[in-house]
Amino acid sequence: MKFGLCFVNYNNCKHSINLIDSILKSDTFDGKVIIVDNNSYLNDFQKIKLYSSQLDFVKIIKLNRNIGYFRALNIGLTFLSKEYNYDFYIVGNNDLIFPKDFFSKIKNKGNFLKDKYVVSPDIITDDGCHQNPHVINKITKKREFVYNLYYSNYYLSRLIFILATFFSKYTSRGDELSFDKDMYIYQGYGACYIITQKFIKIYHLLPQDTFLMYEEFFLAKLLNDDGRKIYYDPSISVIHNAHATTKCLPTKSKWLLGKESHKLYRKYIHIWH
Repeated sequence: MKFGLCFVNYNNCKHSINLIDSILKSDTFDGKVIIVDNNSYLNDFQKIKLYSSQLDFVKIIKLNRNIGYFRALNIGLTFLSKEYNYDFYIVGNNDLIFPKDFFSKIKNKGNFLKDKYVVSPDIITDDGCHQNPHVINKITKKREFVYNLYYSNYYLSRLIFILATFFSKYTSRGDELSFDKDMYIYQGYGACYIITQKFIKIYHLLPQDTFLMYEEFFLAKLLNDDGRKIYYDPSISVIHNAHATTKCLPTKSKWLLGKESHKLYRKYIHIWH
């Protein structure tokens, strides 16, 4: 069973190197790794390029501009799907660490998982928080209203973020508390997806409606429009270096990107009707 892997690097080659190291330690990995560099600083790019030059299963694709998350992943998926019909495609952030048995667990369930379209693994942050199942069912109208407030003003977003973090016990949706149950879900967390050949044959690429943010929604919409869903499998886990309990307030540039994606999201998801 062969795997095609694709991740995005943007000025954080240390994460990419640690990710590849974890793949090297895997007991059963067989396949190709594509790192798509989203026009990082030259020094960062040279480090990952030098590191990977001794590894024949790793290819670095450097872009001349930052095209965003799913769009960059699609560059790698296009290369992989033209090169070989891999059994599974693993895509995501470069700040992932794969447990030694990650690929063997997929192999053991290969016949079952091949019948799915997209599989979300149990994504566990480095401080022990589970990020899947991200959204089991659709988000409530009350929470959608808060999202509107969040993207109405940057300084208000900072206040909402602080209050939500401080009162997380009460503000959390709680979907992730079901991390130990396998099920079909509405959205999987965007840091890592397992994509099947079945998905590639029908859809070819990930949806690239946005530059950054709300990718989870547009992937879910792509499948839901055809009566399909993402499958969550808690037996397959991956470590995400997200520092969930200590992450900083969103920068204004990141908030502005989110605001643009939220505008597009609102074309499909309305609050009151």
